[in-house]
Amino acid sequence: MSFLVIGECVADIVRDADGTERIHPGGSPANVAYGLARLGRDVTLLTQLADDPTGRLIADHLEGAGVRVEVGGVPVRTPSAVVGLDAHGGATYTFDIAWTLEAGEAPVERPGHVHIGSIAAVTAPGAATVLAETERLRDRATVSYDPNVRPALMGSTARPSPASSAASRSATW
Repeated sequence: MSFLVIGECVADIVRDADGTERIHPGGSPANVAYGLARLGRDVTLLTQLADDPTGRLIADHLEGAGVRVEVGGVPVRTPSAVVGLDAHGGATYTFDIAWTLEAGEAPVERPGHVHIGSIAAVTAPGAATVLAETERLRDRATVSYDPNVRPALMGSTARPSPASSAASRSATW
């Protein structure tokens, strides 16, 4: 079975209390694609990456595991999340994520499963493309959705957003 994962890649920048920074490939959908590839699955990730150092780091990481990376529009910069750690290990998060995924040719015409996730499924304007691709493929593939809720980006968790509700309805399990 082939898998199509649609969603964001994020450069996770961990900043220690002393100012030291470490950059790690991240993003919930990217992590799912990476894990599937490491398990020997046929997987394509439809995402956005800029042609910058963090974009290349993430692409190399994913492709090294066997993920086919398809870029649907090139943003000005690769999305990032700065994780600040204080002297006690407490974390604060600052996100720099724009999601403008563009519609185009489907990278996998007949996947057996489509996974959508997180920020990409609820952040306009790209979320409309994610949901349209999901709807287009759901008659021939199962669909899963991982909300990976981020209140700093998505607002209060007390009530699901209309975008999150729409993404949930698109899932088959």
